[in-house]
Amino acid sequence: MKQRLWPIILLSLSLGLAPLGAQAEDDIGSVKSEIKKLQQMLKNFRGERGSLSKKLQHSEQEISNIQRKIRNIKGELDEENNKLEQLHQERKTLDEAKKGQQQAVKEQLTRAYQTGRQQKIKVLLNQEDPAKLARMMVYYDYLNRANIAQVENYNHTINRLDQIEPDIEQSLNYLVLSKNKLDLQRQSLKRQQLSRRQTLAKIDKSIVDRDKQLRQQQQQLEKLLNAVAENIDNIEMPKDYIPFAKRRGKMAWPAKGKLLNAFGGKRNDTGIRWQGVNIAAAAGSKVKAIHRGRVVFSDWFRGLGMLVILDHGDGYLSLYAHNQAVYPSAGDWIQSGETIATVGSSGGQKRAALYFEVRHNGKPSDPKRWCK
Repeated sequence: MKQRLWPIILLSLSLGLAPLGAQAEDDIGSVKSEIKKLQQMLKNFRGERGSLSKKLQHSEQEISNIQRKIRNIKGELDEENNKLEQLHQERKTLDEAKKGQQQAVKEQLTRAYQTGRQQKIKVLLNQEDPAKLARMMVYYDYLNRANIAQVENYNHTINRLDQIEPDIEQSLNYLVLSKNKLDLQRQSLKRQQLSRRQTLAKIDKSIVDRDKQLRQQQQQLEKLLNAVAENIDNIEMPKDYIPFAKRRGKMAWPAKGKLLNAFGGKRNDTGIRWQGVNIAAAAGSKVKAIHRGRVVFSDWFRGLGMLVILDHGDGYLSLYAHNQAVYPSAGDWIQSGETIATVGSSGGQKRAALYFEVRHNGKPSDPKRWCK
């Protein structure tokens, strides 16, 4: 992103230098206005893309939740099916037992009845002891009651199964309906997810197209800014000025702190290579000029926050960004080691740090080659 910002920064540099021709200034203003419009469009598209990304995330989380519910319901379905199968098997076993038992009971009752009648006739004919007859009749009566009780218990079990089975069938139907409902909901979410992905693809394409258009506009701007570059090169330096190149490797760092990234390394968020370094420092700590130079920009700039740029002659520039406050104005001369700003997090940064660049003829140079 910073690579694309430099042509615009160069435009801002011209504000503190010798005036250009009226036509050139009008052309630059027109192109700058067009670029601002494109940047706003890109901002809107990226905002819409971010909103859709959050919705997509929500949909994917919902799909995950629904799949988990479906899995649980399938487990419950399997459990209910197993329970129902066991009951069917139990009923089948009882039905088979019932047939045999009914036949046995029937035979036992028939024999008991016939035996009982024979015993009664025999007692009457043989005039046997009535007490003995009473005991035998009690025995046969007990046997009959036992058989009847067995049949009644079995019938009770069958009745219980008949009562439970409809409940299980109802529960099974409910679970099937719930699964179908969840399947429909999952299909709906997948359709939404596909729709949002298609929308994201369209927005991404629009961003690419507008990025391309923005680069074309910036290329036109670079041609118009050749005159600005000539003005920078033609700045007359003081007689006692020490050339920037002679101070290579001897200048102090602009702020005290740990380097957070290596020059030329890839950024984690965009993959774009760093053209400078970030120096971790306490908010409000001093930012000092690394070498004597003239202020060509001192103001807020999109993406870089409060920004100071110093021109050191012979095509050398130093850049100090994300400041909390800046002190000099465009056109001021600054001495080496002079405080020009305080460390901050302007430009939308999450933490306080100074972003620092050194450039020669517009090309970034490793700050470690210049500072010790």
